[in-house]
Amino acid sequence: MELMAIPAGYTFACQPANISWNKPLKDMLRKNWLRNSRSSVPFKLKAPTRHELIGWTKAAWKSLSITVVLTGFSKAQIIPKSSHSSQLNENDHRLLNIEPDWELLNTLLDKISVVRHVVDPSRDIDTSASNRLESSS
Repeated sequence: MELMAIPAGYTFACQPANISWNKPLKDMLRKNWLRNSRSSVPFKLKAPTRHELIGWTKAAWKSLSITVVLTGFSKAQIIPKSSHSSQLNENDHRLLNIEPDWELLNTLLDKISVVRHVVDPSRDIDTSASNRLESSS
């Protein structure tokens, strides 16, 4: 694993979801949660079931258009802006296969002197021991 410090003003490039689709997604989830809480007995809130949460999440994600998702990636400069024109056909899934230019990204990051830290695998957290404890309980 290689850790890189992101320079001030560049975090947007790592967060296409925050730029474009997190708010509409969370708004839809909140709408469903409020609808569920109104149907509960007053002052006795009942947590939604896992099945309900999965349904809300699936519906919220399906409510987002491909254009909204692509807008986040283009605003983060991960894909070119021309990839999602106003003429975009919602069923045009080939746009989802656009691979970022990783070599260009590394070159740009090198130019702005990004500090890189490589994690020594021998010092990494070993989760296998905790997994064994959980499975034996």
